[in-house]
Amino acid sequence: MSTTPTGTGTAQNADAVGAIRQDKTTTRRYVKFGSTDDGQGNVTKTITKSSILTEKEKKEPEKLKDGTPNPHSGMSTDWADAERDGFEVFNENDVISYSVTSWDGAELLNPDPAMRLYIYNRGLATFQTSVANALMKSLKEETSGELVPEFNGVAVDLRVGIDEEGNYSINKQPARRAVDPEDKLIKMLRAAGASEEKIAAVLAIVRATAASEAAVADVKEEVEVA
Repeated sequence: MSTTPTGTGTAQNADAVGAIRQDKTTTRRYVKFGSTDDGQGNVTKTITKSSILTEKEKKEPEKLKDGTPNPHSGMSTDWADAERDGFEVFNENDVISYSVTSWDGAELLNPDPAMRLYIYNRGLATFQTSVANALMKSLKEETSGELVPEFNGVAVDLRVGIDEEGNYSINKQPARRAVDPEDKLIKMLRAAGASEEKIAAVLAIVRATAASEAAVADVKEEVEVA
């Protein structure tokens, strides 16, 4: 994937030069084939599964873990995983996409005001959904150790958020944060269909284990110091 600033350089849009970024990404559609029979001996080849994957920077190593040559050496890891799972390449294309760094760039990329408004509203809708989902997923821990929703029965105006800092609003960029191990565990358990009671019980065990290990480490440090 390559990223290149672009612009026409004419007098009326000189300020917009470099305000558009161009990305070229190779994209493949992987499929699995099956067949259908109409009962009269007419068999038709069909696509039973499909996955569209873009080329990633991470590539397959030259050798596998056992030291043998990797047949997918140098290939994008997602593509290699698909082929290992029995998918076949159906088609491949280079897709050139764009991003802008300013409104000047947006006007240059999409000269039609109606189109710019359409794109803005699509992006706004996606961002608002993301903010609302983050609000709904936010949890807090009761003194009993039970996990409950942090927000319940509230009305949130996404233009202003829930506090003076504008948290959970469309006027504050979401902060990137490291994935909390407990959040990751909760997500995995929910995906597996575990009940909230089961999740709370698992978290209690994890926390108790962590507390025990910390206590052992403290005692070990005291012994070493003594």
